Amino acid sequence: RLATWSSSPDSIGNLVLLQTLLLASNQLSGSIPDSIGNLTQLTQLWLANNQLSGRIPDSMGNLISLLSIRAGGNMLDGSVPIALASLPQLQIMDWSNNLLSGVFPGALVTLPHMISLSVQSNYFCGVEDLQSGPRSRTIDFSRNLLDHAGVPNTLFWIATCLQP
Repeated sequence: RLATWSSSPDSIGNLVLLQTLLLASNQLSGSIPDSIGNLTQLTQLWLANNQLSGRIPDSMGNLISLLSIRAGGNMLDGSVPIALASLPQLQIMDWSNNLLSGVFPGALVTLPHMISLSVQSNYFCGVEDLQSGPRSRTIDFSRNLLDHAGVPNTLFWIATCLQP
């Protein structure tokens, strides 16, 4: 039987003193609850290799102590919220092997402490304008749709990049 967050997903937000949440490879299903944004002391969030779906909640931008998020190997869709650019300490971000799409926020590439950014095997079709050079030591955008970025007159680009 799959574990699900849907039975009481908002209860996770009551653990306001939690610093590490490691739930990788647990066959979790459902979406990441908005209440996760209440965990402002959280430094490590590992949700990789589950069956999580839905959008990444904007409330994750409240996780101001977060150093590492690893959420690859799920079925998350939609875009990566620009709210994550307000995570000043973030060093590792892994959204690989999901169903994420659209234009990736350039502000996440230039976060001051970013060491590793991995978003391979998604459906990103571009990276927003970078205000400065990347600060990450490792950036992995492989196996996306970046070949079609900057070619807005093709039907393929319009179908993948302009859909809400």
